[in-house]
Amino acid sequence: MKRILITGATGFLGRHFVTELLRDDPQSRVHALVRPKGQTSAQQRLAALELDPTRCHALAGDLSDSGSFAEQLPVIDEFWHLAGLTEFHEDKRAQLERVNIEGTRQALKLAKQLDVQRFFHISTAYVCGLTSAPVPEDGLLPSPRFRNPYEETKYLGERLVRESSLPWVVLRPSIIMGHSRTGAVESDKMVYGAVKACHLVMRLPGRLQPVIRLRRRAPRYPA
Repeated sequence: MKRILITGATGFLGRHFVTELLRDDPQSRVHALVRPKGQTSAQQRLAALELDPTRCHALAGDLSDSGSFAEQLPVIDEFWHLAGLTEFHEDKRAQLERVNIEGTRQALKLAKQLDVQRFFHISTAYVCGLTSAPVPEDGLLPSPRFRNPYEETKYLGERLVRESSLPWVVLRPSIIMGHSRTGAVESDKMVYGAVKACHLVMRLPGRLQPVIRLRRRAPRYPA
């Protein structure tokens, strides 16, 4: 039986990942690190995902205070670090550094404490920054320039993983558009914002005609 600790399970990527994981590996058991949110407990947040409660357990806590829950965990085989913050504006830099850099540092510390067999880190394809040079799959460019603090903090977070002594795997997805079969999305950034704007103004870019044209015709009755 494989025992997995995961962060970010309640996010869009995380919940679909856990669903697929439990389906594909009937022997696996997942422990999801979930923070309470307002009046909603960690257990309630995880229960809302409608996962098998006998195989997926909520662990209330935060990476910044791993000492409060680490002793509750059984032997963990794999640590999947999916938690991250996706914001692109400079005024979000402090939050990005706290989540994408310090959060990763704390995840690595916890993984080492638990002596996991492997640490999986969700990075981003945009750690390459602004470059036209070939981007190595097995490393990082030494000092790239970045478009925004999100790219920079994900780069620094990945660098922490690569410098650690843990057996690690780094995964670099590009823009996650949504579910490939259902089309479900959960974002209003970038292309999603453009689509929503079309709905609000009822126009497509470069077109003056409405997206949906409605015609009202008077009913025809025999004289």
